[in-house]
Amino acid sequence: MNLRNLSLILTCVAVMPAISHANSSNCYSIQNQDLKNFCLATANNQRSYCYSIGERDTKNLCLAQVGDSASSSNCYSIQNQDRKNYCLATTRDQRSYCYSIAESDTKNFCLAQVGNQRSYCYSIRSQDTKNQCLAMVR
Repeated sequence: MNLRNLSLILTCVAVMPAISHANSSNCYSIQNQDLKNFCLATANNQRSYCYSIGERDTKNLCLAQVGDSASSSNCYSIQNQDRKNYCLATTRDQRSYCYSIAESDTKNFCLAQVGNQRSYCYSIRSQDTKNQCLAMVR
C-alpha cells in the first residue's frame, strides 16, 4: 500500500466518531473504493460496508469504529502505526494519539475528527482524504 492510500485510510478512521452525524452523500466523491466503503460505513453506521474493504488495516480500522461492537481493542490488530494511532485517537476520543501520527494528511484528519474542527480538513492535500474529512466533520 502506498502513502496516499494510507493517508486516505487514516483520514477515514479519524472521522469515525463524528460519522454518525455525517452526510453520506459526500462519500460518493471519494475515488478510492476502500475509502469510499469506509466513509459509507461510518456515515451510515453500517458494518456491512467494512466487509467490502479489501485492504486489511483499513478493514480493521472500520470494524473498530463502526457498529454496536466497535471498540478500541480492535485497533491493536492494525499493523500500520499511523493507522493504529488514528484508530486509538478516534475510538478513545484522545487527541494525544493524533500527535504521534507521522503522515501529515492523516494527522490533520485525526485532529479534525477528534477535535470536531473542520478547519483541519482544508490542510489535507489528498483530495479523497479531504472529501472524506469534509463528509465526516461538521
